[in-house]
Amino acid sequence: MRLWRKLLPLLVLVGTTVAWYGDNPNAQVCAPKGPQAELQYLRRLSLDLRGHLPSVTEMQTVIKEGKVSEQTVDSMLSSQQMLGKLREYHKDLLWANISNIRLVNNTWRLGGNGTSTPYYLTSQGRRRNYRGHIVSCLNQPAEFNKDGSIKTTASTYKAADGKDYPVQREGYVMVKPYWAPDKAIKVCAFDAQEYLTVKSDANNRDYDCSRSSFTNKNQGKGCGCGPGLRWCMPYNVQSQILNSLEEQTFRFIEDIVKNRKPYTQVITGQSLEVNGPISHYLRYQTYTGSNLTYASPNQNHPVPTINFDQVGKWTKVERAKLHAGVLTMPLFLTKFSSDRGRANRFYSAFLCSHFQAPPGGLPPAQDSCHDEPNLMKRCGCKYCHQTVEPAAAYWGRWAEAGMAPLNTDEFPAISNFCKKMGNRYNAMCRRFYFYPNDDKEMQYLGHLISYVFATPSMKKNIETGPIALAQQTIDDGTFASCTTRKMWNWFVGSDPHAQQTSQILTLADKFKGNNYDLLGLIKSIVTSKEYRQGRLLNR
Repeated sequence: MRLWRKLLPLLVLVGTTVAWYGDNPNAQVCAPKGPQAELQYLRRLSLDLRGHLPSVTEMQTVIKEGKVSEQTVDSMLSSQQMLGKLREYHKDLLWANISNIRLVNNTWRLGGNGTSTPYYLTSQGRRRNYRGHIVSCLNQPAEFNKDGSIKTTASTYKAADGKDYPVQREGYVMVKPYWAPDKAIKVCAFDAQEYLTVKSDANNRDYDCSRSSFTNKNQGKGCGCGPGLRWCMPYNVQSQILNSLEEQTFRFIEDIVKNRKPYTQVITGQSLEVNGPISHYLRYQTYTGSNLTYASPNQNHPVPTINFDQVGKWTKVERAKLHAGVLTMPLFLTKFSSDRGRANRFYSAFLCSHFQAPPGGLPPAQDSCHDEPNLMKRCGCKYCHQTVEPAAAYWGRWAEAGMAPLNTDEFPAISNFCKKMGNRYNAMCRRFYFYPNDDKEMQYLGHLISYVFATPSMKKNIETGPIALAQQTIDDGTFASCTTRKMWNWFVGSDPHAQQTSQILTLADKFKGNNYDLLGLIKSIVTSKEYRQGRLLNR
């Protein structure tokens, strides 16, 4: 009761009105007096910048001083809560959830739980090659022959087709996996093999176990997951890698904002941090089989050696060759898996620009114009794609459905090898190079896909990369203008009105003149009269 007596005067002052009888709109209202407006301003600042109400001490200070001090605003802006709110803002800006991404195919995925059931490779091809059918190992310790080979037990397996198939099954071995090196788990003995290479039954050549597909019984039999299971992953490992890729991006942004570096570095910065899960993934798991998400150890930056279980250890590295802040980070490249999708998100998030089809719709479906393969010329499509395609070309040197750079030494613009029609089923050619569907497209046979239908200016965009696009939008002021509008919308609560255009231009110029300090821009907005009066304008 005593506490309420102390707080009641403050609570009355913070409120806009006091109704005498319920919610009667015609009830008597207390006339504003004293620091009421400043207390309302303090409340709004605290909610917007920190996500919670001001403390009693802060409210008492405002009553005493009669205003919200600049020091109070600065303290809120530099708070950890403000950084947390900006993290959430950028998650929305980048549509950052990548938890549904599949990094590897089932050839390298582990089933089981390693306790009551041994871990085993889920690939059907591998299980057939090892054991004769799609079966796991026995849940008993493995035995070995005198020559060190794995001893198996013959039995039969009744498959879904009702037939009995002969199988050879082995037991398990105890392994300390890379994701938990202090704890031994059960792993099927065939799947736990540590050989780096094996001899092929077909031609007696060395076969790289880190890339074995295990689908051909003459290739890779005898390969397992490698030392400490380094090449394979259960579901919990993939989620840790994906979580780390998200954290990598937001640590990058937070470093820029917190240390008041130019916000332009969000789309131009070259630095990057790598932790244990990312390091292990890049070093050991990017070349395994034909992965669903294309990646490679070559990221145009050094990959520090950090153990997988060191999730909280982050090491900074410097990227090179066309990298552009978040625009070439794994999170952005995997979330937006096509070059057109990447360009579209960049325009929407950082330029406040959207691609939209013209009114009137498309011509009838039977119109021959729909047969045009070049989207920049096809009816209906051309209105957007005349802008989309040149913008998408900036990402032409990054893998679609992947996160790896496509450097010219490994991926020339025209591949003489892939120009041969007989090589169209080669994995690299099939994924990155173009094979025509009709005579109109024959001139592009063997071209890197991003070069197909590319004009001379688009080819230049491909070779200069998204860093050139980012710098162009900074130089022409679009980036500063869009950032200002987005921050205004966030804190004022509405898009700028037509009569506020000059205000936005002034804020954008101040933002640029203040070395693109994002917290400085936010301070300019929340100390403006439009923000302070927002409670009146937005009723």
